Amino acid sequence: MSFGVAMETLISDIKYGWRLIVKNPFFSMTVVVVLALGIGANTALFSVINAVLLKPLPYQDAEQLVMLWQRFPGIGLPKDQNFTSPPELIDVRRYSSAFSDVAAMQSTGVNIRVGDTPEMIPGQRVSANFFKLLGTEAQLGRMFLPEEEQLGRDTVLVLSHGLWQSRFGSDPGIVGRAINANGRPYTVVGVAPPGFRDPWAPNASVWTPLAFTEQQLTQRGNHFLSVVARIRPSLTLEQARADMRATPSRSRFGTSIASS
Repeated sequence: MSFGVAMETLISDIKYGWRLIVKNPFFSMTVVVVLALGIGANTALFSVINAVLLKPLPYQDAEQLVMLWQRFPGIGLPKDQNFTSPPELIDVRRYSSAFSDVAAMQSTGVNIRVGDTPEMIPGQRVSANFFKLLGTEAQLGRMFLPEEEQLGRDTVLVLSHGLWQSRFGSDPGIVGRAINANGRPYTVVGVAPPGFRDPWAPNASVWTPLAFTEQQLTQRGNHFLSVVARIRPSLTLEQARADMRATPSRSRFGTSIASS
């Protein structure tokens, strides 16, 4: 087809399209709006994916961070993945040599009373080593101690920097102060640094230690933990996966690794 013929065809198509728009302007405007919304939605979706998946996590040696999932093939779960139970977490910590550190998390809400006003704050229950695994240190005070994973010693919490500013007036004496959380007195032991966001609970503003009951430590069917681990620097992701496949466990389900 010659250039002249192609131009004549294009001009003809434009004229035809314009006649349709003039003939039915409401329908035409609807189509334009739908197309605009579609393009906008895809742009927004890409922005979220770019921020969450394509950019590296803003933590120390983020390329070493992976998520661990229990594999449950054949029961209809997406990608055969399920959360982890406390006994399975202990198995990974005890038997796997692929990781320098393994931490667990459980999203929760914390009802905090400041003065006479109670407020439900998004939070996370986390292993005592959670912040250490991420390479995050407290802005004020400290993060959790290993012994604070024990029931009865777990009534301590860490505040986000934003919550410390907005609810506690940036009080430098907040560390060591007792506040009412979930109807019990909790002691504030630390404040997270400015800009810290929990990658698995972005809205979390309060963290408390993850302490298990004796019953939970025996229930392999009680899957409620998200687990993050740090691969040893000397190992690749595939070597870590191979190590997990060889890790002995009394659970009949294997463990899979998803890079963060």
